[in-house]
Amino acid sequence: MGGRLAGIFTRSGHQLLILLGLLGVSDLATAHPHVFIDYSLQARVQGTQLVQLEARMVLDPFSTTNVMSQFDLNSNNQLDEDEKRQVIALLNESMEKTHYFFWMLKDDELVPMANIVITDAAVENKAVVYHLLIEPEAPVPLTSKVELSFLDPENYFDLAPVEKEALQFLGTTPCHYQAIDAMEADKRDLVPVDWITFSCKDS
Repeated sequence: MGGRLAGIFTRSGHQLLILLGLLGVSDLATAHPHVFIDYSLQARVQGTQLVQLEARMVLDPFSTTNVMSQFDLNSNNQLDEDEKRQVIALLNESMEKTHYFFWMLKDDELVPMANIVITDAAVENKAVVYHLLIEPEAPVPLTSKVELSFLDPENYFDLAPVEKEALQFLGTTPCHYQAIDAMEADKRDLVPVDWITFSCKDS
């Protein structure tokens, strides 16, 4: 583990597989670990401060099948409102303590979060898609670099962003991001997983 983050990653990862879509598997040790195809983010910026993020996370066919077999009770290949509420409630209850394995660093310090919840679950192009709302305790200044990732350091899980559209900014301030792959992150003394760095400049 990179020196910069030593001591930060202390949360338990034992509930990771519930987030990943294997909601009815009783033996978690045998569950399939690779479940997300991709994710993308929308960042709501006021001035040069980040106030909110929304993540769109797409499950792979294996995990989509698991979710649908347990919650699509009328077999219409959709998540109707009652089915959706059940999925969202179970995910939020299961993942509350782990904050969905979301990490944001500002000047190498972990940014505290006020709210991280699943707000929607739907079927899009035959895949289950989760929408995750992320709100920091206080607006995060973006005039210098901020880093974020989804990872479970205990089980060495991370989620790579979608190329070319990993992060979209909602606001009027010029902002930019860079996706850093595992090898580059390792060279920068970060935990060797996929990270996104981003910043905004005063106009």
